Amino acid sequence: MNNSNGLKLATLAASIALAMASTAALAAAPAATPLPGAGTVAVGSATAGAITNGAQTITLGGNTVINWGTGASGTINTTQPGGFNIGSGASLAFGGTGAVLNVDVSGNASQIFGGLSSSAGNLFVANANGIIVGPAATISSTTGNVGLIANTLGATSGFDGTIASVGYNGTGGNVTVQTGAGIDGTNVLISGGGIVNVDLSTLTGGNVTLSAGLANAGGALDTTNPNASLVVSGTQGAATLAGFASAGNASNSGTLTLGSDAEVGGTLTNSGQITTTGGIYVTGGDLVNSGQISTNGTSVTAGNLVNGGAITGGGWVSVVDGSITNNGSMAVISVGATNGSIVNNGTITHADNFQTYSNAQDPLFTEGADYSITNNGTITSPDYLDFYANVQGNQTSKAGTSGVLNGSTGSFTNTGTLQVASNDAYLDAY
Repeated sequence: MNNSNGLKLATLAASIALAMASTAALAAAPAATPLPGAGTVAVGSATAGAITNGAQTITLGGNTVINWGTGASGTINTTQPGGFNIGSGASLAFGGTGAVLNVDVSGNASQIFGGLSSSAGNLFVANANGIIVGPAATISSTTGNVGLIANTLGATSGFDGTIASVGYNGTGGNVTVQTGAGIDGTNVLISGGGIVNVDLSTLTGGNVTLSAGLANAGGALDTTNPNASLVVSGTQGAATLAGFASAGNASNSGTLTLGSDAEVGGTLTNSGQITTTGGIYVTGGDLVNSGQISTNGTSVTAGNLVNGGAITGGGWVSVVDGSITNNGSMAVISVGATNGSIVNNGTITHADNFQTYSNAQDPLFTEGADYSITNNGTITSPDYLDFYANVQGNQTSKAGTSGVLNGSTGSFTNTGTLQVASNDAYLDAY
């Protein structure tokens, strides 16, 4: 063996070990008993009880904002490390009346590894530098909502106890909710401006909204923050998933049921199982599916769609400025592509309508393109089959060139199997 190579390998191994140790140190959990420290009441009132064996109760006197800072500043828990951190052997409960917004202004990510609860009302934690929920943490409100908000906040002086009064934009840090944690509330919001990574099994109750890069609760995607992403895994617990949105990419490797629309500004990658009663709208990227998607009759739209798994539920599948490639199975009503093509190498059932469109006013329209339909697999319909290759929705070629006709073409090619189920059904190609 070459000694020089052996030395290089040893040096490389040492470097990797050092890098791993550094990463572990950065992500280390807080000590067992710390509670939030250096707190200053900015709105409302709060009375901190004594800390006994790592447990503390803070009594609220109305809707309250507490800024948790650094060092010995503040008036609440000045002997505790600054910031909003709860150790694995510690617990913090809010009592009294009103909601509480805990704002971590320490400049570090909040680490919640123990118990956090409220019997007073809504319970919110906000930290633009990120929030980490550890594997044994429990976060709950017995009488209200729970919010974990790793976004950049606006002014908190107008806090009235509702999530709508917690103004924030689509930027900020990461949120990580680790396997083994438990989060419960009437409504639960988990939001961040970076990577929002949630194990679905931790959502033990309530109507849950997951968002990455959204401005305010239920607001629009922040298109200036395409790096925000939503990553989910695990099997959804008893909670209802009422919102799923990302300004950037999103991925699912778990089992989730959506009670409303999913909106993704980048690419959605699904290797798990998604069941939805709302639509799936991938507005700025592709939908890549190697798992299962059940639409329950709703729409699936994307830039490009590559299906190697199963899409069922009898909905509508369409793409804009892209193509559909099916290498798996689809049980849908219709399949459409604008400024793109349709290729079936797998199985499509129930669909009776296949269309490609051209919109010459779209910047991504290609002059002279063949917006085609190709079947190399099996397409089966319960009644009829219609194939429309290039419906020219806009005859004029480009904006500012009035009178120049759309120069794209369309074609239909079949090397596979086309089936209609009834005797009076028909097959047409246009």
